[in-house]
Amino acid sequence: MEKNISSGVIATCLLTAVIIMAGCGKDETAGGAAGAASGAMLGAAVSGRHSKGEGALVGGVIGNYIGRTLGCSSDNKREQSKHKKEVAELKTQNRNLQRQLTKWCGDCNRQVRMKGARSCPDCGGSLIQEKFCERCKTVFTPDSGYRYCPYCSVRAALKGR
Repeated sequence: MEKNISSGVIATCLLTAVIIMAGCGKDETAGGAAGAASGAMLGAAVSGRHSKGEGALVGGVIGNYIGRTLGCSSDNKREQSKHKKEVAELKTQNRNLQRQLTKWCGDCNRQVRMKGARSCPDCGGSLIQEKFCERCKTVFTPDSGYRYCPYCSVRAALKGR
């Protein structure tokens, strides 16, 4: 009887060691190990008058499967959130690069996307990337349509830069 219990415990420990060394996700490994250990204890306790070693082994395998399944979904959620953050960062970088390439004519308010352009191809006016109010330091996009600051009480003309 004692031999069966110790062989079941050894088998469960070996199974747990193999699972941990499998190189899977953090939560999947932890779930499998915890499931195997708790399943082995439950299997040994429930086996009753039958072999406790076999009960521990079967319980360990079933607990491992359930723990890994639950842990895997947690790993997938973590990967998805990490991927969403990376995509959001790339979108922000893309927007910033597009904003740097897009310039506006300060005179005719035409959008110019020519790389390396220093003046407007239509009127020859200077190119700007943003408009700002010198009084309140508010920054506007050139396509906002504002010629004067809507926030200042005095009619302050917006400057380009």
